[in-house]
Amino acid sequence: MRTKHVDVVYQEGLEEAIFDFLENVDEIYEKMVNFYEVEPDERLRVLITDETDISNAYSLPFDDFIKIYVNGDSGHISENYSDWVTFVFTHEFTHTILGNYYGPYFSVLRIFGNPFPSLLLSSFIPLYLHEGLAIFSETKFNPLNGGRMNDSKFQMFLRMDALSGNFKGLELAGGYSHHRQWAPGGIVYEYGSSFIKFIVENYGEKAILHILKEFFNAPMLGVGRAIERVTGKDMDELVEMWKKRERERAKNFLRHVGGEGIRKGERMTKDGRWSGIYDIYRGEDPFILVYLDRPFSSSGIFLISRDGKIFERFKDLGDVPLEIKVSPSGKYVAVVNFKVLNYGLNVFSTMTLVDFKTKRVLGEYERILGLGWIDDERMVVISQGRGFRNVELLNLTDGTRKLILDGRCGIFPESVVWGGDEIFFTGRLNGRTDIFELKLDGRLYRLTDDVYNEADLSYHNGILLYSRDNFGEEFSTYNIYALDLESMREYQLTNVVGGAFQPTILGDVLFYRGYTKDGYDLFTLKDPLFEPTGRKMNRVQVDVEIDPQKAEIVNSRSDEFENYIRPRIWPLFPNVYISEEEFLFSSYFLLASWDLLGKNFIYTFGGLSNSDEILNLNTVLSGGDVMKYRLSFNYTYDSKSCFKGSMSGSFGVNSTFGNALDPGDLFFGFFMDLHDFDEDLEFIIRMAKGHIRNRYFGNFWKSSLYSTFDPMDPVNSLTLGADTVFFDLGFMVSPTLSIKPTEGLSLGVLMKRPLLIIDRGTYDGMYAVNSIDAWFIPSLFIPFENLSEKKINLKLGFDLGFVLQYYLNLKLTLGIEYDGTNLKPFFTFGQDVGINFPSDWKVQGVQVVQPTGFCDSCRSQNPFSNF
Repeated sequence: MRTKHVDVVYQEGLEEAIFDFLENVDEIYEKMVNFYEVEPDERLRVLITDETDISNAYSLPFDDFIKIYVNGDSGHISENYSDWVTFVFTHEFTHTILGNYYGPYFSVLRIFGNPFPSLLLSSFIPLYLHEGLAIFSETKFNPLNGGRMNDSKFQMFLRMDALSGNFKGLELAGGYSHHRQWAPGGIVYEYGSSFIKFIVENYGEKAILHILKEFFNAPMLGVGRAIERVTGKDMDELVEMWKKRERERAKNFLRHVGGEGIRKGERMTKDGRWSGIYDIYRGEDPFILVYLDRPFSSSGIFLISRDGKIFERFKDLGDVPLEIKVSPSGKYVAVVNFKVLNYGLNVFSTMTLVDFKTKRVLGEYERILGLGWIDDERMVVISQGRGFRNVELLNLTDGTRKLILDGRCGIFPESVVWGGDEIFFTGRLNGRTDIFELKLDGRLYRLTDDVYNEADLSYHNGILLYSRDNFGEEFSTYNIYALDLESMREYQLTNVVGGAFQPTILGDVLFYRGYTKDGYDLFTLKDPLFEPTGRKMNRVQVDVEIDPQKAEIVNSRSDEFENYIRPRIWPLFPNVYISEEEFLFSSYFLLASWDLLGKNFIYTFGGLSNSDEILNLNTVLSGGDVMKYRLSFNYTYDSKSCFKGSMSGSFGVNSTFGNALDPGDLFFGFFMDLHDFDEDLEFIIRMAKGHIRNRYFGNFWKSSLYSTFDPMDPVNSLTLGADTVFFDLGFMVSPTLSIKPTEGLSLGVLMKRPLLIIDRGTYDGMYAVNSIDAWFIPSLFIPFENLSEKKINLKLGFDLGFVLQYYLNLKLTLGIEYDGTNLKPFFTFGQDVGINFPSDWKVQGVQVVQPTGFCDSCRSQNPFSNF
């Protein structure tokens, strides 16, 4: 669908979900263009899909392209938005604007294609500027003063860093992503937005525009110079002023809470990070199921007692769960998390039903995000799809669902609980999150109606417990509150410095998930004080309607979309060499093409010369959805041997088992000499399964089985191999086994640990150093013909890992090697590719791939990191 300024491509069935966005997108586009005083070179393209339940989006600034996943967020990113697609558009469009913000001498480079100057410029923009300004736009260009810049949870992350003496500054926020620091909102997002907010508060919004103009007039001199010229302050001095300001804010918050009287519980678990997601069985012999996120041992769901004693690990159901709920009798456990489905094409929230005693999985239910048990056979659930969330009754005996609330009415449910004979849920309506009461006949009542954000409902004998913030007030964080459904009066149970979430009462003890400097953990508060807040709620009936014309209007204005590949950049790099003996001229070139949706790519690069090698040409095709593919062709033509060529390729598909951070994959590759393929043709098949236990730290394993062979001589060329990588924050080990039936067996082990974790970068984000790692690789080759002639090889060395221009991971390796006879030193320097399929997979024997900075490149990142 074409609006005045934007081409919107959407998945069929999303017409109603994107209606409000289509009505507002041109107005927001014009406001942002007028403020930043720059406009995209080409018409902006926005793709909106329903392929995942993870709330996210990303932008390709050099291509004026934005992709938005239509399903909204439940407060993991922010509670402060009205329409999800509109909200996330303001963030991503800021990235696009910055990608078009180049000076006149960069504009000349458009002769090599419109994206070319933007691609070059992107390497000079620190990510804290990118993400800080994008979050600034969230607040400025969305109603209700929304966005993460004013978000209570985002402020909580920064406050606890400041109070703990671990306020990280900008040294890691320039773009260096391989650090080992805990930052649940992402360092570039948390600290970038905080720094931009500091500049706006002290120098005004216009200072942002002046900084951008100064910077993009001379980007190679760095953003620090531009900030200094606009503010009149030295960059180091300004950063220290900002840090001091944040520390003072945190101390003021601490004094405010202390003045009112701190009421917090005892820390029951001490693992931190994403721990503390839990539920309690309230029968005769109560128990707790809680997720523990552990850096030095296996994370997962554990069965613990009321006093915190760990009985056993319950079951491995994947990564960090969204919810854990025990049935009223304790017979069943329902766990909600993200899972990879349909060969990697979709990542959907899935509820897994488990028998508590046998730990056997009884069933899986796709696209369920929240639930509340009614009895052992029924539950009330929040389902998601096509940009909306519904409230339904699910019958587990026959799998039937009954729709109670249709999300197309404009309400976005977030947490739900059964309240005896009715449903209570928190939901967003007109940009505010409140508590609602839903009768089974469909009647709907609003119990709270304010600017505060309520979340994490639980029901106990006529009392609703929930977490809420004080949005809009100077000292706002999440605390635990109670609402007496008879008197409709509100009471406050905690008064904490960090944050308190997910409340439950068992006897005279309040359980809640609390936030500290280490992350989340489970807390207990005995005999909590129910202090009246002075607020009395009203039960107001809400009439909501579904507008059937929205889909018809969008459809009537839309046309069928046709995707195609087009050339995008074509730089040339001429080179002349003159000496007394010869005159050489060469020209290196690149032609990059991709389709309108950024799914399929063709790269052609090489060189022409008047030397002996007249032509060198390479073509790479890659992309795909369900089946990932990559085909490479190489051609050379010289004056001596004429034509030579080779072709290689790979095809891969994700398995349907695992979760979003735990995919399996099947890989098929080949290499072929096009000049004489009978003599040089080789195939490889590789199956891999990996597991990443948490988003920022270790607990990672990945196992692979592979086979290589020449189809012309499969028996003599066959090689079978297996390798596994295990690591946590302190150590990594990777054993490898390779068997070639006609030759012998190879064994090897890579052992690696960091000697010094540096984790420092520059303010402009161009350079960063992560760690110095020590490693040791013993390997053994045993020939089958003569077992006594085994060969031993030992390697010992050090790696220095660092990052150049935000994204280029480099590694300097110094070491010594002993091959059984000789001892020799060696060193290597180059790009570090992490634990991936070896680029030189034709090499026989032990395959050892050393990971970036202690395998940081394989560490799973926050699922919201793109946004």
